[in-house]
Amino acid sequence: MVRRDVIRTRAKIMDAYIRLNAREPVSRMTVKELLSEADVSRSTFYAHFRDIYDLRDAVTKDFEQGCMDALNDGLGAIRHDPYQAIRSIFRYFDQHAGASGMRPDDELNLAFFQRFKETLARALDGRNHLDDDHTALSLQSLCIASIVVEGCSQILLRENTESPLDPNEAAKIVASMVTASIDKPSGKDCPQPASAR
Repeated sequence: MVRRDVIRTRAKIMDAYIRLNAREPVSRMTVKELLSEADVSRSTFYAHFRDIYDLRDAVTKDFEQGCMDALNDGLGAIRHDPYQAIRSIFRYFDQHAGASGMRPDDELNLAFFQRFKETLARALDGRNHLDDDHTALSLQSLCIASIVVEGCSQILLRENTESPLDPNEAAKIVASMVTASIDKPSGKDCPQPASAR
């Protein structure tokens, strides 16, 4: 069992990283600055992390886990109350993404967005296993996941602009799209291609 003081110290170092990262990118950060910000010794820092990049990865992993938890909390409701489910994901993302150092153009973050979308699509798809038209619902799940993840990236992209994207408003827009897609899941009302006639 991990001691509470070890957990608190690790959290203290991670919080210091988040505060520093809000002021400067990790590439310009020094261990000395971090030690001062966290008020810990060099040996304490290295007892928890190999280097600043290991710390960054731990903060990112923590953020990713929080995103997945927010996703799981809202997943059960996403088909019957998409607004509440999507809003919880967007609000978590809005409150924590910038602090964790997420940047929309960073390759590590692109990989996260892809994993997040795949996880969301699988989770949505898994909830539809009893439906007859599984192919249409799998595609629908992927579309819903893509819309939600794109909303998250737009919140992040516009975070430091003059007109940031409000997560509640974004959730309303995305929820209306999800609702429209759920109302016509199989595409039965869509025109058939000429080859199918």
